[in-house]
Formats: sequence, structure tokens, C-alpha cells
Amino acid sequence: MEGVTKVAIRDIVRNMRTTLAAALLIALAPAAWAGDLDLGFARPGMTIDDFRTAQWPQGVTARCTGEADLPPESETVRLSVPTPIARMGGIRCGLFTHDDAGWHTYGLPVAGFEAEIWGKFFPDRNGAARMVQLLIKQQPQAFDALADFFTDRFGAPELRQGRLARWQTAEAEAAIIEDGGKSLLAFVIDTRLQAALNARMSHQPRRPGGKDPHP
Repeated sequence: MEGVTKVAIRDIVRNMRTTLAAALLIALAPAAWAGDLDLGFARPGMTIDDFRTAQWPQGVTARCTGEADLPPESETVRLSVPTPIARMGGIRCGLFTHDDAGWHTYGLPVAGFEAEIWGKFFPDRNGAARMVQLLIKQQPQAFDALADFFTDRFGAPELRQGRLARWQTAEAEAAIIEDGGKSLLAFVIDTRLQAALNARMSHQPRRPGGKDPHP
């Protein structure tokens, strides 16, 4: 891959996944949430109610874990979460449309390309579910357009090389990564919370022979 090693990409993906894994282990404090890297339609720390009631296009609805009459699970649709995560209040949401043929994942236009939008939410100390991670999934050829869109919103990236771009502020982090030429993945997470969660996770006892949970 031109200009970016596979090791570098794996490190960024692993760090972001670690953040999400750690987020399963504690209740989130409202003060820890990022106030920047706002994409307009979604932002880190927004409540699940704000996500559900956002001004999505007509006929588009946000459907979330635990609701009745959810879209069927498939290789690309995952609204259910593992039982331990559900017990802690973890919720996953996506955008869908519905017609006589059933449910359809909605591709929200972002930077001129359709994008799957997925949000992962966990409760803060007051019980309000807030966005831990925003995931945008697009076709690989959207890289330049999405990177330019993020630059317009967030400013110049700290890294843009090959098929990788990354932004980082005092409060949040965003990255766009081409996933082996199959798809484009963009993540927006809270970095201050990441440090606290990773520290907390390192002190959590593990079940012998068990693996860390992943959302």
C-alpha cells in the first residue's frame, strides 16, 4: 500500500478497537465527552435521543438495539450486542428505510458518496446513552472526497498519506482507513476518554482462558 505500512494501519485500527472494548467496562462520565469533530449529522458524545431524532432524510429512521421489529441480522447488519455489553447498557444504531420488501440499510450521502452510518452508545453517569464511536463505511474510491470533507470540518489532518488520513485534537480523534481495497472505514472517537478507559481496562481481572469482549 503506497506510503503507509500495513503495520501502521493495524496499529490505528487496534487502538480504536481498544477504545471501544474498554468502553464496555465502565459507565461514561458526561465531562469526558468530546466537543469537537462535529460532522453536523453526528458527533461524539451526542445522546442517543439526539441521534434518533436528527433530521435524517424523509423515510429514513435510526433503529437501535433492543427495539421491536428490528431489521434482520446479517453479515452487514449487527444491531444486537453481546449479553455482557447489553447488561451494561451498550446499544448499536444504524440508519434504515422500510418498504413492502422489508428493511434496507440506508446510504447517507456524505462527501458525494453513499455511506453506511453506525453509532455505538453507552450510558453516562446519569444514565443517558451517549455516542462512544461513530463509524462511516463507504466505497474505497470515496477516500479523497471524504478526506477533503473531514478537512473542511476539522482542519488539516496531522497525517494524510496513501490511503490513510488522521485528525487529532485535545478531545477527539478521527481516522479514515481503506480496508484492503474492499471498503473505506472512518472512525470518530473521544481520545481523552480513551486514555481513561484504557487505564481502567488494564486493571480489570480477566476470566482464565477468556478473551476481551468486542462490540
